[in-house]
Amino acid sequence: MSYVLLIARQRTGTGALNSALEKHPNIKYLNELFNQDNTRFDTSFHRFYEKEVKGLGKKTWPNIRSRIFDRYIKVMHDRYQRKTLIADVKYNNLHHLDGNWRGLIEMPMLLQETMQKGLPILHLTRRNRLRTFLSGLIADLNRVWHTADRREIRHASAVVDTGALCNYLDVTDKEDQLMAGWIGHYDRKLEFDYADLFVPSGGMNEDIVRAILDMMGQPYVPGLQPSIVKQAPISLTDSIANLEDVQRALAGTRHEWMLRD
Repeated sequence: MSYVLLIARQRTGTGALNSALEKHPNIKYLNELFNQDNTRFDTSFHRFYEKEVKGLGKKTWPNIRSRIFDRYIKVMHDRYQRKTLIADVKYNNLHHLDGNWRGLIEMPMLLQETMQKGLPILHLTRRNRLRTFLSGLIADLNRVWHTADRREIRHASAVVDTGALCNYLDVTDKEDQLMAGWIGHYDRKLEFDYADLFVPSGGMNEDIVRAILDMMGQPYVPGLQPSIVKQAPISLTDSIANLEDVQRALAGTRHEWMLRD
């Protein structure tokens, strides 16, 4: 059974994007598929998996997960009247269908199977990973990861641990290179960046929305806009409490441009 795989890093705008796409009459968003905090949703893969393997002993071992995932997709298709399903999977959850043995930098099985089946991949990036890091800090401070109500946003700025930031930027740089190697050759993918997708007002670029719907094989519907609001202010002066420390930490590095973007 088919699905559209949406891959991204956390805090790159998938929540806002999917809050808009699910307004399309032919699309069903399955939530963040392998996030164990999403078991309250009836689309939770973990809930489905738990029911499938209950009392099966060794059949719960990793090698069976891929077959259970196929059954999960079929059940979701039937439940949601065969709408186009969006499977939202974050980079650090891509391993969930892997078997017993896997190389340290081997392509995750979910990516392999998606490409072997010729299914669409939507790849949402966020080049400015300083803003990704900051978005996570502010969301953690607010204890709110997605909201449509600005009254829930109590903190609009954060103190940045510059050591943690520099490590994050270096690690995620390597992750981006790895992802490019895995899917760079695949021709049924659409890659787009947060900075291009979202306009300053919080709405979405209609040209990219058209391209996304076309990749999904769905007709264009005007007015698909996010219901989720942005927590971090656009200005780094407003969102980073210790901006001078961050400026010094990134000065002269390959990440310095992120302060100006």
